[in-house]
Amino acid sequence: MSGINLACRSQRHTLPRLGMLTNPWLVGAVAASALLQLAVLTIPPLRPLFHASGEWTSNGMLIAGLALTPVVVVELGKLLLIKRFAKN
Repeated sequence: MSGINLACRSQRHTLPRLGMLTNPWLVGAVAASALLQLAVLTIPPLRPLFHASGEWTSNGMLIAGLALTPVVVVELGKLLLIKRFAKN
């Protein structure tokens, strides 16, 4: 997933503070990427072209959770930096 691109737009400001829709081109690119990945997994003729398994639904939540982990880590890092500099 390309969600990390949304989190890395700023080193100091968190994603909610920046606003998710402030860069519509980036949001569109992330959405298009997610839709294309989903298409490869759900459209049977595409599966063999990309060597994808049809058994993706059982692990879908695990994959989504792992894909969001870097976003959470980056955002938490920003919050820690904001707190650290606020004390100084």
